[in-house]
Amino acid sequence: MERTLGIVQRALKPEEVAEYDPEPPEQAAVNDVVFRSFLDPLGTLEDPSTMRKAVFAVGVEPSLRKVVWKHLLNVYPEGLSGKERIEYMRQRQQQYNTLKESWVKDAVS
Repeated sequence: MERTLGIVQRALKPEEVAEYDPEPPEQAAVNDVVFRSFLDPLGTLEDPSTMRKAVFAVGVEPSLRKVVWKHLLNVYPEGLSGKERIEYMRQRQQQYNTLKESWVKDAVS
């Protein structure tokens, strides 16, 4: 539990977002258009700090949470383009499947 809390705290970096007023936000949550404004034409996240501040200030639409939280929690290595992120996740899935197969094989034997 503490490890997860530490990861989330580091991802949100409270020292960067301390300048925001704690009043409830009046503007809408980060949507697809706003999120894409943080990306360059190849899909590389240009300014993670600005994205973190925007998400902290107004939240993120539920449909984007799966994508945005992977950036917030540094699941993706820095500087990957959109296609590179897809390939990275495909490789990670293959690693997981390989490990899972070995666990199942060891459990059966």
